[in-house]
Amino acid sequence: AAAAVLDDEDDEESKSLTELIEENSVAIETFLYLLFLVLFTVYAVGAQGNNNDSYAMSEHIRRIYQPFTAVSDTSSWFAFMMGDFINVTYPTQWYNGDDLADDELGHVAAQYKLLGVINVRQVRVTKDECRVPERMRVLVPTCEALFSEKIESQGPYGPVLAGTGKLEFQYTDRSEFGCVGAGCDFEGPSSGLVYPGGG
Repeated sequence: AAAAVLDDEDDEESKSLTELIEENSVAIETFLYLLFLVLFTVYAVGAQGNNNDSYAMSEHIRRIYQPFTAVSDTSSWFAFMMGDFINVTYPTQWYNGDDLADDELGHVAAQYKLLGVINVRQVRVTKDECRVPERMRVLVPTCEALFSEKIESQGPYGPVLAGTGKLEFQYTDRSEFGCVGAGCDFEGPSSGLVYPGGG
């Protein structure tokens, strides 16, 4: 008989707890949501790290690649890529002229570790895909169409290789990079356009 009385008390206690939860469900959900917001905010702010370090690193990278801001045409782009870009991205000597040891190679500006390889691609559109109205040609002689796979130019490009008469850069299909399918596509962060893996 005593066991039956204890069971009845446990049932009443669990019923009253269940009823209490049901009666205050809005308050409990509100409390849990507020707790979630507090924890999320603490995590989001903490994940930012030391803003001074982030700013200093961004400014240093901006400074070492400063010559890129002078790029205004094809020849200056090639000059930047073959000169300043290579020298900063793949340095072989310290600032004082001493050679880098083998384990010191692969650091951008001898500071930031380069992970993986750099693959520079250019995607181009075929000519005459964008038409300038006759009256506007005085101000805007030519224009370039927005990129799409349908109008992608796959012809050779760049300076002529000495002694060959061929243009230096040939179109490379994404399969030559070992990529197959949409996994190689890249979506432009500002344009939203999807670029294929070739170039």
